[in-house]
Formats: sequence, C-alpha cells, structure tokens
Amino acid sequence: MGEGERRIAGLSAEEWEYYLRRQAEFSYATRNFLYRRINIARISPVLEVGAGSGVISAELAHRSSGSLVAVDRDEELLRRAKAVHSGDEGILHCLASGEALPFEDETFSAAVCHLTLFWSQTPDDMVQEMARVTRRGGWVVACAEPDYGGFICWPLKEIAELHLESLRREGLDPFLGRRLRKLFVKAGLKTEVGVQGQVLGEGDEGDFELSWWFRERAWKDIVSQGKLQRLKREERQALDAGEWMVYLPWFYALGRKG
Repeated sequence: MGEGERRIAGLSAEEWEYYLRRQAEFSYATRNFLYRRINIARISPVLEVGAGSGVISAELAHRSSGSLVAVDRDEELLRRAKAVHSGDEGILHCLASGEALPFEDETFSAAVCHLTLFWSQTPDDMVQEMARVTRRGGWVVACAEPDYGGFICWPLKEIAELHLESLRREGLDPFLGRRLRKLFVKAGLKTEVGVQGQVLGEGDEGDFELSWWFRERAWKDIVSQGKLQRLKREERQALDAGEWMVYLPWFYALGRKG
C-alpha cells in the first residue's frame, strides 16, 4: 500500500495510513487463504509492491521463510515504515515505483501487493513488472482490489455515485477488480481470480464513522458541506431504521509464472 497516487484529496500520510490499516482488517481472511495457497512459509525472497507505511509488511516477512523487500514510491510513508520496522532485520525498504522496479529479472519467489493496483494509473505496467521480477514457478499475488461497479449503498444510491465521481476525477479505474484476470493473463501468468465481499449494515458504528471521516476529506472539493451533512444524517437515519446496507466486492488474483 501507499503508492503516491493514493494521497487523494490532500489526505496526510497519517490519515491515509489509518484508513488503509482499517481496510487491511477486512481482507485478513483472504490474505491467509492466499498465503496458504502459495505456501509462503517455504518461499524466499518475497517482494511487496506498494508497501506504504508497512501495514502488512511484518506479516509477510514473518510468514515467509526469509527476507522481504518492501517497495513504495511515497517517501514519507516509507520513512514511517522504516521507523515502525526498525528492529526487524528481515525487511528491506526500497523507494521505487511499482511500474519500474529496480530489480533484475526473476529475482523473487513471490511478488505481492495489497490495495495497490487500484491506485495506479497504469496497473498493466505494474503487473508486468511484478511478473518480470518473479522467478519461474513463482507467484504474483494481488490480495485485494476493489470494484466499485458492484458497490451498493442502500437506500442512498447517491453515495455510490459520488464514490465513482471522486475516483474518476483522480484518473483511476473504479472497475479495476473485474480487470484483474486480464491483467494477469496478459502478463503471461496462469491465473486464478476470486472475490471477497463484506456486507455492512445496522450496528456497524465504527465503520459508519470511518466511512464519513474519509468521505468528508475526499469529497470536500466536489460536494458542498451542506450536502455532505445531509447525506450523513440520512445514512444515520437509515442505520437507525435498520435498512442501511453497504456492499463492496474486493477481488484477488493469484498468478503462477510458467
């Protein structure tokens, strides 16, 4: 996590780290499934692309059998990661772009990313680079990438529409999740794709506050404060009435290099 494009709407490194850490909690079960599939405990070295402040870096380093190289282009987030993992000799941090990795061909046994391709304006290039630096027989893994084409905010459909508008303004593809298979196959990988979905509804107070914490920052330039507050009140009312439901599909892709 943490590619430079992810600093949307002026969020600070601290704010972005907080948001992504909460998101990583949602994909924990999927990551465990993927780690077992690639038998991560027996492979080394591992590359993490878009590592950001290191939300899952320690997890990858401790579950693999050797070293982890954590790459990100955001210098501030990478400094935070180095500080957090200063005592972990198994993690090497590297300032670099995921679309132009500074490594020789077939350097790593696995290349992993988490909520990273979605924030790249050229995800095709990133997958190609991850495949290039992966050894034959190794793995390229995208643990979680959202697809806002399947986003449901009921009964306030306007919120889903605003998510789409804000992402498009950033030059991002809201429908990246459904393109994962194509990206991986194009990179020459034998590919498996799946999806994790989480339904949030009545009683998810923490997720309500987190969602609006992010929206108020990310949408401040496209929606008036009055409209934001109206939508927040209406969502609160829908929650209290027991009719609010949110669903966002997160796709994963698992590619084996032949």
